[in-house]
Amino acid sequence: MILVHLSDLHFRKNETDGAFDYYAHLRNELLKDLTEMCEVLNEPTAAILISGDLTFAGQIEEFEFAEIWLDKLCSSCKAEFKNIFIVPGNHDVDRKIAGEPVIQSVHKEIKSHYGHALNKTLAAYLTDSAASQLLYKSLGNYNNFSTKIFCDLLPPDRTVSKRDLFLNDGSTLRLYGLNSSFVSSAFDKKEDLFIDPSAFKITKEFGVENLVICHHPYNWIRDGERLQSHLNDVAILQLFGHEHKSRIHVGRDNIIVFAGAGHPDLLEEFSEPGYNLISLNVKGVGEERVLEISVYVRVWQQDPGKFRAREDKGRDCFYQCIKLDKWEPEKSNSEHNKNTLEGMGSLKINVEQKSEITFDSGVKIMNSLRDITLKYFKLTFNARLAIAGKFNLLEEEDMDQPDFEKFRRVLLRAKDRNLLKEIDSEIEIELQKK
Repeated sequence: MILVHLSDLHFRKNETDGAFDYYAHLRNELLKDLTEMCEVLNEPTAAILISGDLTFAGQIEEFEFAEIWLDKLCSSCKAEFKNIFIVPGNHDVDRKIAGEPVIQSVHKEIKSHYGHALNKTLAAYLTDSAASQLLYKSLGNYNNFSTKIFCDLLPPDRTVSKRDLFLNDGSTLRLYGLNSSFVSSAFDKKEDLFIDPSAFKITKEFGVENLVICHHPYNWIRDGERLQSHLNDVAILQLFGHEHKSRIHVGRDNIIVFAGAGHPDLLEEFSEPGYNLISLNVKGVGEERVLEISVYVRVWQQDPGKFRAREDKGRDCFYQCIKLDKWEPEKSNSEHNKNTLEGMGSLKINVEQKSEITFDSGVKIMNSLRDITLKYFKLTFNARLAIAGKFNLLEEEDMDQPDFEKFRRVLLRAKDRNLLKEIDSEIEIELQKK
């Protein structure tokens, strides 16, 4: 499978797609290069990973343009919008909100703590209804966008986003999205940003390989060395953004990828726009299983302008073959499982003769739910509300929640009550009216 990795696109209100859009040519060439690379690699794109700073200032209009451009990106790599997985960056924060005095007082209190006292303070704030809403208030526009693909975040139980993909042998690649921007404002500096303690709940499981994506690298995170030590134990791939400089650390047990900026600041000296493609392939069975990882780093060169490979000692990618734990898929001879495999179309599965791999039907349901969610959020607020009311999917406990959370709960209840087909039909009727 292929993972497309971008970061720091910084779509900017009143500039991006305007008369003086400096990066229009660069974006167009990126789409062309991505199309060509996907044809050369000839593997299905399983996910588009964005490690933060999709926008410049976290404004609604910036997210609206980002959605239009990401649609084009999906077409270029033959993916679907629901395949996007994103985390917030400091530029996705609305700094006007983050600068409010009451929010700044909470930030200052958090920044005064270290070690165990810090973890206790973060847990206390994130489990308090009023305090947690203050901390996440500046990410409101980000959440309104990311809820369409179920990457929205809301404390205390959803401060890390998660999604499962299938590797070619039927094992799981589990994506974890960490939020390093909930204490971000105009006063950010190294070691003064935070990842809450839930990141330490990420563990290794048989048949599951973890990929962690976060905007800020470890040197920007308070107690970042401790976090790095944990993630090195549990995550085979770690993706970061923020510093606008692409580099790769290839280790024995994992690969760490620092992305270049899709749109660097025009004032940056030695900026090198770029993006990454990550190819993953499991080889061997049982105790002989290994994961082949190839990271294709694409960077923009000047005069003539084009994307090219950043080479590693003459190779056009950074490669590592990492030993995996022993694991074997569940086997079944049922025709149902065979049909499930065939329906996975975009993923190549190698199955031994007379046996099939059993896939988690929950993953397929979530894929369907993301399809419906994307359509649902194309409707007006009143149309969404009317559908929710028709099927009695809003409850009293939702009333004090932000709008993105209200409608998220509506869709999840529809799934739990086996109403997705009915909801989808109502959405189609409303879309035809537009």
